[in-house]
Amino acid sequence: MTRLVTCLSRLALAASPVAFAAAANLEDVTFHRDVQPILQQECQLCHRPDGANLGGMVAPMALTTYDEARPWAKSIAKQAEARTMPPWHASEHQAGLFANERTLSDDQIATLVGWAKAGAPAGDIAAAPEPVTWASDDGWLIGEPDLILTPDEAYFVEDEVNDHYVTLRTKMTDELLSEDRYVKAIEFRPGSSVVHHIIVPSLGGIAPGNDPTVHRDGIGTLM
Repeated sequence: MTRLVTCLSRLALAASPVAFAAAANLEDVTFHRDVQPILQQECQLCHRPDGANLGGMVAPMALTTYDEARPWAKSIAKQAEARTMPPWHASEHQAGLFANERTLSDDQIATLVGWAKAGAPAGDIAAAPEPVTWASDDGWLIGEPDLILTPDEAYFVEDEVNDHYVTLRTKMTDELLSEDRYVKAIEFRPGSSVVHHIIVPSLGGIAPGNDPTVHRDGIGTLM
């Protein structure tokens, strides 16, 4: 089942800024001092318990602690070096032009690779940054929504389906929306990993990896 979420009030999601401490010598890279800040800043939005659902793209593991990240050290280094994680497919020539850009700097990649090559040492836990406190809002990136719309009926996807398109409908009642409102932010949450994209006329849509739409102050979609 696909959930269409609209936020009709002014809401913002603020992430705690996390400082990045580059190790002077990559042979001395440790998790708590050097790697954990990178994971907090660049990865934990998705790689955490109940992490973000970016258009149906859900992280398969958490990377919030050393015990969680240690088994994945080589994979983290490989994905970072290949620039396949964080997922971002815009050309490198366009770096710095997008508000929702998800990329690692050369220094961050070198730190992650150096950590893996050094055997993924933990280091001194006293050097670790404070854990990031994520909002307890059931994973909504736009904050607690004012209105949640779901299809009138659940839809079962058969096996061996390829490029299957279906139209799902939700009846808007006065109880759900008693008066015209302007949509400030909207988030689509697929109910299954088989959902590739969602299109809702006049409100927008998503594909895997997309962030929610949050309009600037003074701009909204009339609903």
